[in-house]
Amino acid sequence: MKRETHVILVGDGPVAGLTPALDPTFAPREAVLVTPRGEDERAGWLEAVLGPRGVRCVRWPIGDPHDVEGVRARVFDLLAEREGGDLALNVSGGTRPMALAAYEVFRQLDQPVFYVDPRTDHLVWLFHPDFPDGAPATDLADRMKLAAYMTAHGARIESAGPAQGVPQTLRALCDDLVTHVEDLARPLATLNYLAGTAKGSLYSEALGHSLRDAEDLQALIRRFEAAGCLGRAGSRLVFPDEARRFFVQGGWLEAHVFGAVFGLQKQRPTLQDIGRGVQVARSVGGGEVRNEIDVAFLADNRLFVIECKTACLERQDAGSAALYKLDSLAELLGGANGRAMLVSFRPLKGYQARRAAELEIEVVAGADLRSLESRLLSWIPT
Repeated sequence: MKRETHVILVGDGPVAGLTPALDPTFAPREAVLVTPRGEDERAGWLEAVLGPRGVRCVRWPIGDPHDVEGVRARVFDLLAEREGGDLALNVSGGTRPMALAAYEVFRQLDQPVFYVDPRTDHLVWLFHPDFPDGAPATDLADRMKLAAYMTAHGARIESAGPAQGVPQTLRALCDDLVTHVEDLARPLATLNYLAGTAKGSLYSEALGHSLRDAEDLQALIRRFEAAGCLGRAGSRLVFPDEARRFFVQGGWLEAHVFGAVFGLQKQRPTLQDIGRGVQVARSVGGGEVRNEIDVAFLADNRLFVIECKTACLERQDAGSAALYKLDSLAELLGGANGRAMLVSFRPLKGYQARRAAELEIEVVAGADLRSLESRLLSWIPT
């Protein structure tokens, strides 16, 4: 059922146009990008993914994507020009009028048509001349990586944190912090603050008598010290480098979440790429907008983004800001199938939890952190 040329409708939802072309079972030699007026940039994003993978790309301009008759005429011209060619239409993208018009022409001329079901990531044949009773659906290979996914959405990854799992000593420390989440909320907030004052110099501000006498804080400092994350210089905390200072300030939760996702790959084979501390840049209005995603991964060719918070989410309404950021990134980079999760060391307030539910953002907060792995297992598709 493999065809040498895929006809792809350019528009929203680029992933469904790409995944069949990246699957070795269906990968074509050529892609004809049916490009409406004003969508040249999106077509360029698809070319940037397909070209390096050996797929020759050709654009086929069509004008107004809502003009059914105009689209039908241009698609008919394409098939007339490619008469005898080995073509198949991927009807997953573009506008509904584009999809309807293109389908009608391909069906009329006995050419195969398929789409990608976003719920299952299955390639479904709407029509195939070789299978009058219907061709079987096929699960697409999860070959797309985060970098290609971002490129397809007009973004690029500028940098990312380490791709390997979290070292055992730090993983044990993270597990211990999560286990005692209720007891450590107050001293951890103080330690986060102190680590924040060391940004740039690697030396914290001096600890006053009250902090030096606080047994819970001092016990927590000793745990991080034993793990090699900090030391002492008189009444100040000193950090070996910026990475470990960031870890103490709150990066440990990011590492914990990343490690949890990383460790689920055998149980969730749909996981195809995982990143942490992912710096993403997008071109917006002639300038560039940069965002950092604490943990991002692809599963079943869908984007999942996670924001990790150890600070108090009530300060300057930080909780609402975190939820807005997650919702925006999931929509901009993940489209209709993007998923978002907020992981917070502190419990959310009632109105924040309600807002998260309205935005369909998963929340794992406070004592629920102890069940993070099971929550991730229920969140990631099988």
